[in-house]
Amino acid sequence: MGDQIKIMIDMKKTSDFGTQLEKLCRERGISINELARRLSISSKTVHEWVGKSGRLPRNPEHLIKLS
Repeated sequence: MGDQIKIMIDMKKTSDFGTQLEKLCRERGISINELARRLSISSKTVHEWVGKSGRLPRNPEHLIKLS
């Protein structure tokens, strides 16, 4: 579990998290609303993570679910 979080945090060091998440969703054909549904969280929360101004999820459980 700790390794998964470390991977996600290391990704932030080398690239923009929100841009990478957006790219991965696009490559896999997953909409923001679909990702939110799969993670059992609000689409508003996922929208905060996506794009150039996207931020890392504040809740570590969300990082674990993304991994």
